[in-house]
Amino acid sequence: MAVYVDNADIPASVPNGNRVHTSHWCHMMADTLPELLAFASRIGLRRSWIQVKKSGVHFDLTAGKRRQAVAAGAVEVEVHSDEWRRVHTCAREQYAEVLQGRP
Repeated sequence: MAVYVDNADIPASVPNGNRVHTSHWCHMMADTLPELLAFASRIGLRRSWIQVKKSGVHFDLTAGKRRQAVAAGAVEVEVHSDEWRRVHTCAREQYAEVLQGRP
């Protein structure tokens, strides 16, 4: 089991209170939802920042947070690679888990 970060490089501006945070973002996903949440906590992400979407449960990461995740042991995956597709399938399955109140 592992945590993964993709190499998406999505420019976006995200409101944060009275400020707007502009950065390039990627996604952090994991084989299991508990593993994703534990790892996110370890690198300082708030649980409330989780993205619970039909397309897959994940955290959005800035470039700096991505580097921190990799340094903490996250596996880098190429967007649309076979490994990314496998992990993305896990993330989509986790959507149902979240809807059912797990973990």
